[in-house]
Amino acid sequence: MKKLYCLLVFSFFMIFSNVAYAVDAISLIVEDVSMTEELGTELVINNNRILAPLKVLEFLKTDMEISIDEENKKVLITDTFSKKTVQFEVDNKTAYKNGEAFEMDVVPIIIDQKYFIPLRYFSDAFDNITIHWDEQTNTISMKVITENDEDSDLSVNSKLSTFNIDDIDVIIPSNDALTNINVVPEDIDEEEIVSHLFGFDDIDEDDREELDYIKGNYSSKIYAYNKETVIIYPSGALIFETDCVGEDEFKLNKEQAQQKVEEFIEENGGLPEDAYLEKIKADKMVNISTGKETILGYTFVYKHSYNDLKINGIGGDAIKVSIDNTGIPYYFRLWRNVVSEDKPFVFAENDNEKKEKLKEIVSKIKENAFIYLKCPKDKWPKITEIRLVYWSDYFKAKQEYMPIAWEVNTDVGVKSYVDLDTGMPMNHE
Repeated sequence: MKKLYCLLVFSFFMIFSNVAYAVDAISLIVEDVSMTEELGTELVINNNRILAPLKVLEFLKTDMEISIDEENKKVLITDTFSKKTVQFEVDNKTAYKNGEAFEMDVVPIIIDQKYFIPLRYFSDAFDNITIHWDEQTNTISMKVITENDEDSDLSVNSKLSTFNIDDIDVIIPSNDALTNINVVPEDIDEEEIVSHLFGFDDIDEDDREELDYIKGNYSSKIYAYNKETVIIYPSGALIFETDCVGEDEFKLNKEQAQQKVEEFIEENGGLPEDAYLEKIKADKMVNISTGKETILGYTFVYKHSYNDLKINGIGGDAIKVSIDNTGIPYYFRLWRNVVSEDKPFVFAENDNEKKEKLKEIVSKIKENAFIYLKCPKDKWPKITEIRLVYWSDYFKAKQEYMPIAWEVNTDVGVKSYVDLDTGMPMNHE
């Protein structure tokens, strides 16, 4: 992790006019590393918020660049992958996310020349950071989102709440009013994007003679040129593939690769304003004899959310781009935009009713697991988390209505999506 400023040693003290106090009963784990053991780090509680020193951000498995303006007591934190930023100012409840002001219910502080920032507001600024609060062990865990780790909750005042039921984390919005949404696929110029992907300035008559076109399954359109193929589905999904795949060690680092990928996206449909980088996967080759891993390239996955709920589904909304030494061998794009909301409904009237409903749905999901996990009961993977999401249907299916559903996560990375009330697998439209 890059640092533009090195901070000094610290101790804890009572500070400023706000009531803040050090606490050693709560532990902080960053990327599975105990901050207490590694740094001797204590935390600060202020207005029921957890504040931690900037030093802990160095342990995140992403490149956070920290710049400190000592004169004005401001801290600017930049994720060099997503280019997103958050700025805090000591003793000021106004912070800035990507340059836009927002209000906090707590102020950043300084203790013995150490800057302490509120973890919840830090994580909210970056979609690829997850924070989880374990009430039983008084432990806060923070890490970069991977394919199997997604955004969790820390505070009762935050946008998401986590309940532990039968050893399963259940994540729901703190706001009990929910609404399903109506969606339409993004409007992209098919002729222009096909032309650009194949390297044509535009598809003229001569080019069309070399461009093979057939009608595929699911009423898809299939274009082929040289060793490249573009498939466009009525759902709005687009898939670009080439037979040329890199087999040598990738020459670019992760930051350079992301820059190339985002330039490619901008030139081929554009990067939507609501897109966030969900994960970066290294495409590796392993030498069986030596065990040495060679990175052949990277795959970048972008997704979006609405009303604080992620838009997720197997083969659903996403922008996925693979990059290697040959260029871009794979590009997947499906982006459905929200056009309206249904009438809001209340998930539960009070906390007691909420807990009872959650117990009921967890029981139903367990009972129906044999349907969506598709394996004998004695071989079921362990269900570790369920969370509310907007269910994005499979890319071959047209979808105009996007309901709220449960995303079921397991300890082996298998995901499933089930009905909000019945716990049964979601049906494709």
